[in-house]
Amino acid sequence: MSGISRHDIDHIAVLTLDNPPVNSFSLTLRQQLWQQLLSIEADANIHAVILTGSGEVFSAGADIKEFATRQAEIEPNLRSIITRLEQFPKWVAVAINGLCMGGGLELSLGAHIRVAHPEAPLALPEVKLGLLPGAGGTQRLPRYIGVEAALNFMLSGQTLKAKLFANTPLLQAVSTDVVTTTQALLAQAIQASPTPQPLNPKPVRHENLEAFLQFARNSVKAVAPHYPAPLKIIEATKAAATLPLPAGLQVEAQLFEALMLSNESKALQHVFLAERAAGKVADLPAQTQARALHSVGVIGSGTMGSGIAICLLMADIPVVLIDQTVEALQKGVSTITQYLSERVKKGKLTETQAQALQHKLTASVDWQALKDVDLVIEAVFEDFKIKQQVFIQLDKLLKPGAILASNTSTLDINRLAQLTQRPNDVIGLHFFSPAPVMKLIEVIRGDKTAPEVLVTAMQLAKRLKKIAVVARVCDGFIGNRMMMPYIRMAEKVIEEGATPSQVDAALEKFGMVMGPMRVADLAGNDIGYAIRQRLRQANPALPTTFSDALVEAGRLGQKTGMGWYRYEAKQRKPLADPSVLDMLSQFRQERGITARSFTDEEIVTRCINALINEGARLLGEGIAARASDIDLVYIYGYGFPPFKGGPMYHANSIGMVTLISQLKQLAKSVDPLYTPAPSLVTAFQQATAL
Repeated sequence: MSGISRHDIDHIAVLTLDNPPVNSFSLTLRQQLWQQLLSIEADANIHAVILTGSGEVFSAGADIKEFATRQAEIEPNLRSIITRLEQFPKWVAVAINGLCMGGGLELSLGAHIRVAHPEAPLALPEVKLGLLPGAGGTQRLPRYIGVEAALNFMLSGQTLKAKLFANTPLLQAVSTDVVTTTQALLAQAIQASPTPQPLNPKPVRHENLEAFLQFARNSVKAVAPHYPAPLKIIEATKAAATLPLPAGLQVEAQLFEALMLSNESKALQHVFLAERAAGKVADLPAQTQARALHSVGVIGSGTMGSGIAICLLMADIPVVLIDQTVEALQKGVSTITQYLSERVKKGKLTETQAQALQHKLTASVDWQALKDVDLVIEAVFEDFKIKQQVFIQLDKLLKPGAILASNTSTLDINRLAQLTQRPNDVIGLHFFSPAPVMKLIEVIRGDKTAPEVLVTAMQLAKRLKKIAVVARVCDGFIGNRMMMPYIRMAEKVIEEGATPSQVDAALEKFGMVMGPMRVADLAGNDIGYAIRQRLRQANPALPTTFSDALVEAGRLGQKTGMGWYRYEAKQRKPLADPSVLDMLSQFRQERGITARSFTDEEIVTRCINALINEGARLLGEGIAARASDIDLVYIYGYGFPPFKGGPMYHANSIGMVTLISQLKQLAKSVDPLYTPAPSLVTAFQQATAL
């Protein structure tokens, strides 16, 4: 049973937080801690308290699931407990044995003594949830490490090792034996003064406060214009530097409450919970065990293959990299070596660590080098015939139990599995480019993929520090299947009169990292062209589009220096190209289209509604298990704004009645593609039922 355990040593009560997996301060845990403090205060035999955590975790702070129900505010809330610790008549020390984040770190700030393991991760990551540290963090941390260091720490939300704070007032000591060291410090403190001194409540001094804060405001407005939390953190920090502690805590509480009610924070909390849910696959047999992964093969050493190899190496997994020619292989190895060298230059790796990782790489043109690997990921050209040959060859070569994975972004995993004698061992692992940077992996579950193979893939993604979303098999899976109508409807707006730059600007203003035409140029317009050609083989009635004309004119995108835009040599900046507008004019004339103007709102409605509607179809077909999975794919794979929570979450903010009305009108006036998905119709009926 989770809770708090107590054992007494030499007149010191040691309280151990034990609320797996991260010792979060749920209401139950807070109530137990409060009762323990009441008992200790009344116990004349106890002179001090040590708080520590179970396992390798002190506490990750508040239980975010309680935010939605407001249980986090029920007394004793975390703020009340921290104030109680700070004003406790007996010495209170915190022995930070491991992970200490958010409310866990804020609680430690209320203690009189703090000791941490040197490798313990410390963070105040609330900004990533659209919040500020709301349990006194914005007021107490500046009083320990200064205004600038505290503000930078809170605005970044970064995780730092405790040893970096070893020589600051934040920590009285760092030690690998935190409880013993804390006991010794407490003994000294009690001998010097039986009664502890709480934190100095006076404002924190800063010589150029307003200039520094204005610089901070300008910086966050430039890099995070859609997020209110950073500016509120700056405002709270100003209170720490201008007001006594009690007044500053009141300001912090008011700012925190305002952020809790903001749409941005609600969306970011949704994303956080979606990430936790994505790793859970409902229909897997209980106790399914992953297969061991001692080494992994990668077929293809191009941009994607070398990127996947880098991901594996950075997770300390030995890699066997295969390509057809020595020249191609050398280029791939060079890419990997350059990446590791850059990490050394940036201080992310030592030279010794980089060399050790390089030694885990085996590069060969001989496929026999793969005979002992536990998993192979093919990353060859997106052509079924080529992948077919690879899978047949791998099936004959690999040892029994080895997993065959394809990095395909659209092709049928079930057909690939049927080519082998081990269909249960086949799975899709769709990495996104650039693989070392992008956090998402679509894990494609075939009809015959074994449960342990799926679990192995999910655990591999975790080792790679990526977010895995499971998808069933369809053309394009989740991400690219939704991308097709999104891009097509953006293109249709252009065919009807908008310019490429206007469409991109409207969607980037909405919050997309990159507009759809810029995305097409970056990926290569020939990729979409090849998909459309494949689809036309099955359905010859599919109409030709303007992007077909671009490709047939050699405008493939950035790789040819011209696509929807033109690009200067070695530059990625898109430049408007009058020749594209001339081509559009001719295209419209040939099809009898009279160009008209579009508002940004109309462009966004057309494009985002196409995205939402296709996502609803995927959900209804069971391709995606959860709406929140779709949100993760689009946030981490396609640049959908996190502060809007993903396309399916955003649909709720539009409102089901409004959304269905818009889709019906668009289906009638623009394209039948907008016909509302059956799952949306069902949701609409439920929303309007009396």
